[in-house]
Amino acid sequence: MNPYKDKVFNKEILGKTIKKYRIAYNLSVNELAGLLGLSAAFVGLIERGEKGVSLKNLVRLTEIFDVDINKLVYDTDESLTSKLSPVERQLRSLSAILTGLGVRELEYIMANVELLKKFKGKN
Repeated sequence: MNPYKDKVFNKEILGKTIKKYRIAYNLSVNELAGLLGLSAAFVGLIERGEKGVSLKNLVRLTEIFDVDINKLVYDTDESLTSKLSPVERQLRSLSAILTGLGVRELEYIMANVELLKKFKGKN
C-alpha cells in the first residue's frame, strides 16, 4: 500500500523539504545550486515554494539526498536533521559533492586522501 497515494503535491512543502535535506546534508544554497546547475537565487525561490522543480532536477535531488522521490515530494517529517550527527552531515555533504565529479577528479581526490591518511598517521 502506498502511503503517498492520496497526498496532494504542494510546492511549499517540497521547498521546505528540500531545504530540510540541504541543511541535513550540510550543503549551502550555493553548493546545492552548483550540483543542480541552477543559480542560488533560483534554489532560494524553490525552497520558499515560489518556483517549482523540473523533473530532471527532482530526480537529481533524489540522487543527491539518497531519498525516494515520494518521500522528497510529500514528506514533512522534521526528524531528519536531528537524526544525523555532525560527522554524518559532513559525509553526506561530501557524498553529494563527489557525485557530480568525473573519474579523474575522483582519482585526484583519493590520492590526496591517501596522503592525508599517511600524514595523520605520522602525527
